[in-house]
Amino acid sequence: SHHHEAHETVRRPMADNFVPPPEDHPQTFLNKLVEFLGEEDFEDSLTGFLRENASKVEFTTRGEEQKLETYTIYQKYLALVENKLEGFASKQGCTPVQFQEMCLAAKQADSSAHMFLDALIASWDFDTFMQLVQDFLLEEAEVSQKPDSVDNDEDDDGPNNPDEDIEI
Repeated sequence: SHHHEAHETVRRPMADNFVPPPEDHPQTFLNKLVEFLGEEDFEDSLTGFLRENASKVEFTTRGEEQKLETYTIYQKYLALVENKLEGFASKQGCTPVQFQEMCLAAKQADSSAHMFLDALIASWDFDTFMQLVQDFLLEEAEVSQKPDSVDNDEDDDGPNNPDEDIEI
């Protein structure tokens, strides 16, 4: 049985002068965060939450009173994220505020992770939350709607065949 010896040797830097980012570098923070939340199945929980609640969120114009239900959903979302993140900040030795700053810094440092980070930022920024819900709904709409069928769930079980020419 191999204990992680192999793991160590594999990690060869691309160049000899490669220096891993410092502890407090956004990328290091992000890697730890992704790893931490990966163990928590954050993405599945997030998607599950949005599937269940996104369609109930009502988008109001700026300055208009938020609907109570939307706010309730937001509160549930906060609880979900807090639950998932519990222990992360203290493990990293940072306060919640520092954690928020790190998320924002990481988002600027690595745009590919922005969806993931937005999901976290959404837990203290209501606008980001609404944006997250909106993006999710748009994505779902693209997945589920073909131009000619508005309310058609029938072809849900068939495999999804993109137009690829597969030569047999």
